Amino acid sequence: MGFVKTSPPDTAPQPPKNPARHPEEACRKCGRCCFEKIVVNNEVFCTSIPCPYLDPVTRLCAIYPNRLKLNPHCLTVAQGIEFRAFPADCPYVTHLTDYRPPRPEIITPQVLDLLETGKVRDLAELIRLARQHPPCDDLDDAETPSALKQS
Repeated sequence: MGFVKTSPPDTAPQPPKNPARHPEEACRKCGRCCFEKIVVNNEVFCTSIPCPYLDPVTRLCAIYPNRLKLNPHCLTVAQGIEFRAFPADCPYVTHLTDYRPPRPEIITPQVLDLLETGKVRDLAELIRLARQHPPCDDLDDAETPSALKQS
């Protein structure tokens, strides 16, 4: 996959030592963390590809109680922090001063195909392509993938 890594970014903040400090009830159910992420040159990008278990209308996981067993790609809160999967305004990370959220550019399947086939030479080109090919032309919130836009 060219320069895509599957490990957490090198600059990932440490997850909280006491997970009870961040109960899952803090989740606002926005669904933004439920889109595939890629890491390129230590930068985390969201894709426009939702988890197959995410309901785009309710923004809820259809298998939530069993998600970690049924979906090997689903992350715990601690893993989500480590992999920088949460947006900056997520209650799980707002208290972390060294947390870096995913980049605002959203990678579409078309751009992902170019990346996977080695047609994207560097990070700057990936960012340029992502900006030229947004998930839809009328995005009003770059952090919310188009599949989650409410009508």
